[in-house]
Amino acid sequence: MAKKWNKEALISTAAERMRNQALTNSQIQSPEDLLAWMGPMQSQDLTMSLWAIGCRITGISETDMLESLRKGSILR
Repeated sequence: MAKKWNKEALISTAAERMRNQALTNSQIQSPEDLLAWMGPMQSQDLTMSLWAIGCRITGISETDMLESLRKGSILR
């Protein structure tokens, strides 16, 4: 017998995961703050790492993200 899913619970769980991943309602202001919240993030591709940071910080520019990389403040 197939399990019946609770639609409201699924939506609530998805929304909570989006918030926890800083993808919605994020108050994070800098790449450094993002990594303090998220912990380590891994990427093999510069473009996608910039995208992963940028989609979580409202109003951040590519220049701001590249400066954080240049300073090493978001690298381990």
